Amino acid sequence: MASNSQATGVINRRLIAFVILVLLHVGILYALATGLARKAVEMLAPPIEVENIDEVKKDEHEPPPPAPRMDFPPRVVRAAGGGGVAAVARA
Repeated sequence: MASNSQATGVINRRLIAFVILVLLHVGILYALATGLARKAVEMLAPPIEVENIDEVKKDEHEPPPPAPRMDFPPRVVRAAGGGGVAAVARA
């Protein structure tokens, strides 16, 4: 019989812990739904200050210089037979 009374005590403690946990979650959900969390954040956080910054205008009197021309090396064309003879193709 002693083991049976211990088991009921453990079940009662677990039931009490479960009920407290459910009530805690219900309280948190109520606070979020009613906006209490937002009010608390507004009270704790300082207001954000915003400042407009004027855009810096660039003087565009002269266009930028043209890009340098890239000279490509001549193409190498190999013979179809694979004899190792290469010819330079002129473009």
